[in-house]
Amino acid sequence: HLLNDRFDSAQKTLDSLVGMGSADPIGYLFKAAVYLARMTDAEEELDSDEFRRLADTSISLAEIRLVDASGRQAAWMFLCLGHAKAYRSLWESRFGSFTSALKLALNARSDYEKGFESDSTLYDLYGGLGMYHYWKSAKAGILRWLQIFKNDREKGVDELYLAVDSSIISRHPARNALIWIWLDMDKDDSVVTICEEMLGQFPDGKLFLWPLAEALYEKKNYDGAIEVYLRLRGKLAVSPGNYYNLVECDYNLNRCFDRLDREKDAIE
Repeated sequence: HLLNDRFDSAQKTLDSLVGMGSADPIGYLFKAAVYLARMTDAEEELDSDEFRRLADTSISLAEIRLVDASGRQAAWMFLCLGHAKAYRSLWESRFGSFTSALKLALNARSDYEKGFESDSTLYDLYGGLGMYHYWKSAKAGILRWLQIFKNDREKGVDELYLAVDSSIISRHPARNALIWIWLDMDKDDSVVTICEEMLGQFPDGKLFLWPLAEALYEKKNYDGAIEVYLRLRGKLAVSPGNYYNLVECDYNLNRCFDRLDREKDAIE
């Protein structure tokens, strides 16, 4: 449901999951993920209070479980803690404070590492660590230059491959993370291949259309990029929200038409 932009259906499914185990943090964690996905999809701060409440509930329940947990169960609880803080970090990076985003990301990394101490075979933990290691290296800027952060980009990619290959619930999120990393690394052919594969499984969502269109543009396949942007535009026009995404889509269409010397289409 989530990868097909069916946010309401995803929430209803998770209501059932929470109902089956109200003391289990993972249902609340997933519900927070849906709110974050909806806000990210819309590029708009829509349900921040409910998102934070759900993330904090997941953290509290995981901490309660950790009092008596060990081994595999403890690893799962640390995964919930790490993901909840990672989601909060992503929210802060988009709508809040860079300082808060950095602090939460560091706390998430610590939880993932504690999870490995409890059970090193829970490969879902690699999904969180892989995203942390790559993006803190790619976006560290002066912090890496000052040697406060070291370059762990390659390590992050390797960890995400492990999550894709061997995790229990993190294969699709890890694939999505790799798409954006490959785009950042200018590996456009890899982006196109995996986006097309994911769209074959989740054809109704917009998540994989954005990087696909951008990769096609970078490959100078402007006709292909136009086709994808028009597909995106059709979906966005149904519910434009604050128009941020629709404006961005039109801007990118203009770029493509301009490259093809289609002046009339570009002006339109």
